Amino acid sequence: MHPVLIDFGFEFAGMPLRLYTYGACMVVGLGMALGVFVYGARHRHSMLDLYFLALLTFVAGLLGSKILFVLVNLDYYRSLPGLELGGVTLPPLRDLMMSGMVWYGGVVFALPAALVYALARRMRFLELIDAAAPALSLGHLWGRVGCFMAGCCYGTPSDLPWAVSFPRRSVAFLEMLEKGVLPPGSQATMAVHPTQLYEVAAEVVVLACILTLARFKRFHGQVAGLYLVLYAVLRFIIEFSRGDMFRGGIIGLSTSQLISIPLLLLGVALLVRGYTFKKRGEHA
Repeated sequence: MHPVLIDFGFEFAGMPLRLYTYGACMVVGLGMALGVFVYGARHRHSMLDLYFLALLTFVAGLLGSKILFVLVNLDYYRSLPGLELGGVTLPPLRDLMMSGMVWYGGVVFALPAALVYALARRMRFLELIDAAAPALSLGHLWGRVGCFMAGCCYGTPSDLPWAVSFPRRSVAFLEMLEKGVLPPGSQATMAVHPTQLYEVAAEVVVLACILTLARFKRFHGQVAGLYLVLYAVLRFIIEFSRGDMFRGGIIGLSTSQLISIPLLLLGVALLVRGYTFKKRGEHA
């Protein structure tokens, strides 16, 4: 666990100027995802459209992931002193910048943004999301490596041989200490499930499956549909071993599990639609 890659030793706008491992992993993941997406969609669309679409969905995804994180942690943000603006108290910029994000929030915002742009530019949306699926999986894989290095998105206590403990500077340690889970003077957390690495493994499985399918694709939307189904199921299962303090949710399910359900149904709908139209075409 190594949250800070480079500490530059001074502050900017009240924040220490550091290169965090999480941020570095995000940059690597974004770069690789962009390359995979553009390579997969390059034959039918202009490079300018593809790069602009990628930028638009990245910004929408970043915004959505931050908004959902704030919503599931609303009580915490309400407790912070902040800037009064139009009767609304805005949390300090530092707390917003340094806090986490929710992957599903990014997906929920990015998909409609991509659809609107594709319709406006008369691009084939199903082809685009087929090209985007491996890119999303690869980018998310790197994001979870960053989560592990930062100590966020950690698991519940475990005595399994591969359980891990996070040291004092980690997000896991600071959250547990704040909630009174750890006694004063602790040097590390108790052993917990490495749920970040579970998701890395899950993304490797998903990526292998959708890349294999892409070679034998029979209809547009097939790769994206399989991606949504596989990831939603695996994420739903992994969520049961998540132990980080701020999860949100109702009826015993986390926010991410609740979002997994409609995304699973969307993936199934894409597959059913594609196979249905394919069979009709074969019998015509």
